[in-house]
Amino acid sequence: MDDFLLDMSIYSVLLPLLTGLLLLKFQDANARIMVLLMAFASIPQLSSKLGFRNEERRILYNLYILVDVFLWGYLFYRITNHRLAKNIIRVLCLSLFALCVYTYISQGIERRFYSYLVSFNNVIQVICVLIYFYEKYYNDKIIRLVEDSMFWFCFGILVYAPLTYFMFAFRFYIPKVELEPWWKYHHIINTLLYVLITIGFLISLKKNKTLSNGY
Repeated sequence: MDDFLLDMSIYSVLLPLLTGLLLLKFQDANARIMVLLMAFASIPQLSSKLGFRNEERRILYNLYILVDVFLWGYLFYRITNHRLAKNIIRVLCLSLFALCVYTYISQGIERRFYSYLVSFNNVIQVICVLIYFYEKYYNDKIIRLVEDSMFWFCFGILVYAPLTYFMFAFRFYIPKVELEPWWKYHHIINTLLYVLITIGFLISLKKNKTLSNGY
């Protein structure tokens, strides 16, 4: 069962990636950025199945943290309207990006997977999601969030980031035997994240067709 959940988690990234690529011409600008993010995410996620050595996989995962910070930060920055909120996103993302670069240079990017950087990234992403919902709440326009692809991307973060924060933050401080059972929950949550992102791509398709039909 554990092997099944692990494989499901690993290959789940292909669901939004292939969906996004197949429906790329129907995606809005935000969704296209997400397709690019899924393409980068698939490389480290599939690395164990592609024969990469452990050292190579650590490098890939550490590099992906940089990509994740940059693309999520850019995505939230471009959809945020308030100047203060934009500045908060800019400062948080640039600070974490700089911390990642400093850590890799000073300690070695191949030395280990710096999971605490993922935890910092999770916190920043949750803050960005809260800014997104705050702006939507105080928007004068009547909107249906479920018809916005960004809603589903943000929903995915709200499912994944808080529930996995402590696993990454204290990964090297908890005995492996005690931590091992919790990975099955991570595999399920990780799969759910990619399912929700896939729904966002499908929502973009539905919205595009509705606009094309004049509704």
